[in-house]
Amino acid sequence: MRDVIRVMDVSKSFGEETVLHHISYDFKEGRIYGIVGNNGCGKTTLLRCLAGVLTPQRGRIKNELAASQALLPQDPKALLVCDSVREELMEWALRCDYDEQAAHVMAQRFGLSEQLNRHPFDLSGGQQQKLAIAKLLLAQPRLLFLDEPTKGLDPASSADLSRIVKALV
Repeated sequence: MRDVIRVMDVSKSFGEETVLHHISYDFKEGRIYGIVGNNGCGKTTLLRCLAGVLTPQRGRIKNELAASQALLPQDPKALLVCDSVREELMEWALRCDYDEQAAHVMAQRFGLSEQLNRHPFDLSGGQQQKLAIAKLLLAQPRLLFLDEPTKGLDPASSADLSRIVKALV
């Protein structure tokens, strides 16, 4: 398997606090990786650097799949900008080449079919998380960054998401 992301001696600071210290790692295509650690140790910072949202002060990141990637932020509301669940699922249809049928299938897959006319902010936290993930998956990215993907999900939904991610590989 080939390397699709190369992290070379990356460091990132916020003010006086260095969050990432000389990180080097190669990420291979077709694999699932987890970043684990205590609160405040830099997991989100590393993920955002990998996705190109943040720029490290030192080192380089080479991401061959940057043109076909998606990032689920910790707060799914950051992705929710439309007035209904249906509109959210269709927002990127033209740009990402999918139709209403694909959006309907994704809504069913994530248990959102009955919520299509609701405003996304009227959904529960777990439903918002599912909607944000469904929206990202409709874009069919080759690289998917998920920051706390099971936040707000019940155990059955967490297990379902795990199966979905494994199937994408």
